[in-house]
Order: sequence, then structure tokens, then C-alpha cells
Amino acid sequence: MFMKREQPIKMNITQIQPDMKPLLNKSQIVEGVKLYYELGYKIDSRKGNNNNSNWIRTGQFKEIEDPMDMKISDNGLDDLEYIKHHNFMYK
Repeated sequence: MFMKREQPIKMNITQIQPDMKPLLNKSQIVEGVKLYYELGYKIDSRKGNNNNSNWIRTGQFKEIEDPMDMKISDNGLDDLEYIKHHNFMYK
């Protein structure tokens, strides 16, 4: 049995803005910066994650709640391919 949520989940989703810049490395994540990643989905869920032709970008970006925490805890930010795949942007 599913429980009904009292309040809907809120997601801060936006389109790309003129002042957003592509993230090139995690040193660009500093106190006060806003960090976003592009939402997307797989065409075929049976294919692996390493198949970029299977990934569709939506053009919508979700804001990361605590960029400084992510900088410390997400080791993927040391990998430029990871940054490009998720299309991280900052402002």
C-alpha cells in the first residue's frame, strides 16, 4: 500500500540561463555558487550507462541544493567525462 504525500516533492528546475557557464573542473565550485546539472533519460534501459547515443538531453537543469557538499562528497567531479555527461553548469 502506498502512502500519500502530504506535500509534493519540489524540484527547482530551470532552462539554461544566459549567465550559466559550463563547469570544467570542481575548483570552479566555490562558496555562493549555484550548480546545476541537465536532466535526461535513456532511450533503451537495457543498454549500459556508457553509451552516449542512448542518452537524451532534455534541456532542463536541476539546481543542486548544496554545491559545496557535492564538491567534497562526489568523486565523479574529478572526471571531466563525468562532468560533460551530466552537463554541469554554474553561476
